[in-house]
Amino acid sequence: LLLLLLLLLPPTTALAPDPEGCGGFNVSAMEAWEQGLMRDYSGGASALGRVCFATADPDPVGRAYFLLGLKALHNFWYDLCQHAFARAVARAPRFQMAYWGRAMCESQLIWNSERPGASAAFLVQGRQIAASGSPQPPALSRREEAYYQAAEALNNLTSPEALSCLTGASPSCVDDACRTRPCRYQTFGERLAALAATYPDDDSAQAFGVLGHLAVGSVVCTRTQCGEFDRARAAAEAAYQRNPQFPGTLHYGMHAHDFANASVYGGGTKYAVAYPRYVNATCHSLHMPSHIWDRQGNFSLGVRSNNVSVHSADAFSRSGALRYQGGDIGVNNTVHGGKGFAFNAGNLYHSLEYQQYEMLMKCQVKPARRLLARMSYATHQAVSRLPGLRGVQLERSQPIAEYGPKLGDALMYATTYNQWHYRMLARQILITTLLYTMPSFDGPSSSDGALSVEYYSIYSVKHPLPLSWSTNITVYSHVAYSPQSEAGLWNAISIAQLLLAMEEGPEYEATSDYYQDEVCGGRYGGSASLYGDGCVSSAVGTALDVIAKARDRYDESGFAYESLQMESLRLQVLSMEKYMMLQKNNTEDREADLIRTAESASNYTVAAMKKLLPTSTSLMFIPGPGFYGYMLMQLAKKEKVPAKRDRLNSKALDAFSLCLSPLIRPNYLVCLLGAARTAKALGMQEKAKDFYAAILVNAEGSNDCGGLVAEAKSNVDGGGNDNGDDQKSMLNVYLFIILPVALACTIILLSWCTFCIFRWRRQRNGSDSWMALREDSARSASAHGIVVSSG
Repeated sequence: LLLLLLLLLPPTTALAPDPEGCGGFNVSAMEAWEQGLMRDYSGGASALGRVCFATADPDPVGRAYFLLGLKALHNFWYDLCQHAFARAVARAPRFQMAYWGRAMCESQLIWNSERPGASAAFLVQGRQIAASGSPQPPALSRREEAYYQAAEALNNLTSPEALSCLTGASPSCVDDACRTRPCRYQTFGERLAALAATYPDDDSAQAFGVLGHLAVGSVVCTRTQCGEFDRARAAAEAAYQRNPQFPGTLHYGMHAHDFANASVYGGGTKYAVAYPRYVNATCHSLHMPSHIWDRQGNFSLGVRSNNVSVHSADAFSRSGALRYQGGDIGVNNTVHGGKGFAFNAGNLYHSLEYQQYEMLMKCQVKPARRLLARMSYATHQAVSRLPGLRGVQLERSQPIAEYGPKLGDALMYATTYNQWHYRMLARQILITTLLYTMPSFDGPSSSDGALSVEYYSIYSVKHPLPLSWSTNITVYSHVAYSPQSEAGLWNAISIAQLLLAMEEGPEYEATSDYYQDEVCGGRYGGSASLYGDGCVSSAVGTALDVIAKARDRYDESGFAYESLQMESLRLQVLSMEKYMMLQKNNTEDREADLIRTAESASNYTVAAMKKLLPTSTSLMFIPGPGFYGYMLMQLAKKEKVPAKRDRLNSKALDAFSLCLSPLIRPNYLVCLLGAARTAKALGMQEKAKDFYAAILVNAEGSNDCGGLVAEAKSNVDGGGNDNGDDQKSMLNVYLFIILPVALACTIILLSWCTFCIFRWRRQRNGSDSWMALREDSARSASAHGIVVSSG
């Protein structure tokens, strides 16, 4: 009967029209790797997420590429977005919405990265196609027209709305795209909000409504928190309630909650859980939950997210897509040398960077160093492919402004790899340096002697090259991230060198004439290695110079969070320099000055985080409160007066506790170790155990931090030197674990025995009754002359 009913059902076809825009496409003409990205699975899962969008154009192959491009756009896979919409245009040249999609690929909204001129050209081309030639393409629906007009408003630099922004524009803006951005984004956001309200059943409209609020917030909320982000979270919640599986909603929902505020990032958990469940073949979708996990200090989930993300990107690189590397992908299959060497590189190496940070937090120093080596190799590949650098040795004295414009986008993409590499290098140097030099108050540190090996094995090259943010050839990426990447690396180099100088004992004299250092050759020149004799002052001077320039750049650009963090980095370098000077001439005034400087570094970090602006957890190197606590511990270790030593340790414990708060960095390894050791030094054994236990939870069995995990195990299992705590712990184990288990086992055993005895007696009674019944039956039968068999 079931088979008969199935036979009577009308046949279905792959091209059947779908009222929600999910059907009517054909993937047979796509390449194998493209078809793989269009694949949907049972249970709502999909390679790039289930996305439906009704369009007027009937071409089934063009629609397939359109949907692939839209999926990529919702997942911030911008080079795939360009490729797919370009293919849609090539397949169906009169498919007007394909031009809209191709234009949107040039607008990476929440990062302020855009090419409005290129986007506008695609939109104009789409309008011209619709107005000329034969046959006429299908007219846009009212809904499609609303999408198209929103994109035009976003990319029109001469509209009245855009021109109203020219007055009072940021002095750091070098073009009208930057000057008009706040007004254009505001108009775009309003158009998207209206679109979402008019078409409540359109998942893309609802998701883009969230993105519109985030985009506006990214340009009007750079100095302090504002309502746009609250509206983005409310819009994400409404869209989520309507469709909890839509990739755009889940993705933008996580970005809306990626803030240094427990009440905010806690709300991102459901998006972080759902996103990789329903979108399982994109590097970015598998990585993005780690933003939420790292905010929460759950580095184990972060590592897993990024490990799968990197694996996904590696699998994609073997899928056949890399032949579209370089230049404008998908345009006549030509390579113009613009985008470096890797399709989807931005997502891949962003995941790699996060994974390295998370591994360091989990005491996995060697695996983190392997990821750094991979990033170093990728950086070399990217830079070596610059057309202008092949076989050409640039002079260090040649200003980047002279050769940067000649290389154009090629330089921007290549030095983007340097951004990732610089940040990873800074973390590897500085986190291990502070871990391995953190004082221990009950004998030698478990990590003594490890600093030199780690630092020398990582960094033994010339001064790092400056990035391209100092020129006017880029609009976004280097403006936002390169200054901090450079500043963070120089912060790490200078602090590590100062600590090495104290460890190894060379003579050091601070000098204001940093740039006439003939041994080191000035800021970016010279051939001496960074840690050689006579180079410490040059490294410190260069660090202060680079950090100050980065801070000034952020001030000019209106990036308040980044500017405050730069000042924190600068004060950290000054603090370490003052600490070194203190070793030569220790006075109370000098010590007080050092404490004030380190405390100011902490205060600037706290001020930055309290602004509740969208930030990247990968950009903070050593939190100010953590560095402040570290410096206080160094002073306490050398203090001979017990009461003063306790005061210093108490302040250090407060600083580390602030570092571990939801506002700063929960479970940050340097702060956990500092808090554990200072609590132990103050006799707070139970509190110390809690911090050590958190280290063990993060480490998950790793023992790659120079003995820190062994130290934590010793204090958690043995409780340090507090025998009373040991006995109390054993009593607690006996009272609350062993005794209840023993009682439960006894009760279970007695119950089982009682049951067995009862069952045996019942069976025996039943057997006796059965025998008596048989005898009565036999006597009755005999009385009636019936013969009964003995069986």
